[in-house]
Amino acid sequence: MPRRKNPVGSYNRGTVVEYEVEDTTHWVQMAKDIMVRCDNDARYKKWGLVREFSSINGFSTSYVGRLPPYCDDKNWIEDKMTNFYTMEKDVS
Repeated sequence: MPRRKNPVGSYNRGTVVEYEVEDTTHWVQMAKDIMVRCDNDARYKKWGLVREFSSINGFSTSYVGRLPPYCDDKNWIEDKMTNFYTMEKDVS
């Protein structure tokens, strides 16, 4: 799957790890008021990297899992995009 997580640091005696995450999506569609982006696996196998962005409140999320039920198989537009962000994970 096109998600890469690289550890860039840790703190609190190593129990919290900071990662730089790279998500690459290949397809996009507007489903209701939500822009849904996904990789090839999510589109064709229904399980993969999914990113959602709400045009109403500006919230976004990304996860590896199933496509939302409100996506339409016929509305996908090919549009490759890579997002970079930092996340923290408690590994204690």
